[in-house]
Amino acid sequence: SFLKGELQIAADEAFINAVQSYYEIFLKNERLASMVTSGACSQHDLREVFKHNVEKRVRSLPEIDGLSKETVLTSWMAKFDMIIKAGEEDSKRPGRMQQPLNSELIMPKEQLFDMFQQILGIKKFEHQLLFNALQLDSQDEQAAAIRRELDGRMQKVAELERNRKLMPKFVVKEMESLYLEELKTSINLLMANLESLPVSKCSQEGKYGLQKLRKYNHRSDGSLENLSLSRRKRYKVFECLSPRLR
Repeated sequence: SFLKGELQIAADEAFINAVQSYYEIFLKNERLASMVTSGACSQHDLREVFKHNVEKRVRSLPEIDGLSKETVLTSWMAKFDMIIKAGEEDSKRPGRMQQPLNSELIMPKEQLFDMFQQILGIKKFEHQLLFNALQLDSQDEQAAAIRRELDGRMQKVAELERNRKLMPKFVVKEMESLYLEELKTSINLLMANLESLPVSKCSQEGKYGLQKLRKYNHRSDGSLENLSLSRRKRYKVFECLSPRLR
């Protein structure tokens, strides 16, 4: 910046020539760039090199009445420090500009939707149609969706218990039983979600089918003969909520 005349620093021709030589011979050296990258050279080292060079130049200058060479050297080093400070401020400016950019990265949901629509190439009205099609507006639809997922998982567990060859490959044989227990736990969670839905529509209209759901637990398969009265009441709730799949 100084050599381009962008800095308002008063300097004579001798100082400009010293900076030009320092820049062309020393700073543009590829070995210096590798040293700075590896951390083997600091800003203090660069300053000392410049000071050593200008000391030689000042000694070779002719004597000036009323102006000692020490004063010239001190003045040149002060100007050099001003150049370094100006360069540091220039390097910090992009960082300051990045601060508002970083704050803009925290976008609201609407902007995120727009961004993803542009990335995926989906028009806004198409996205709205897909969104509306995936909504479960009524409790009946919610119960039906849970019921379908529940039936699928129960059938999968039954098939795995009948045919162990369908099981994923495990390093330890005992992991198969643990895998089945995890599947049964997820089925119990779905049953709990289904049970949490109200049954007012069922009691008023009676439109739902009568397929009993088998509840799994961690100890056994939970046969219907050993179910308590409270569990029988739960199954009646499931019967009311389960739509016929025909």
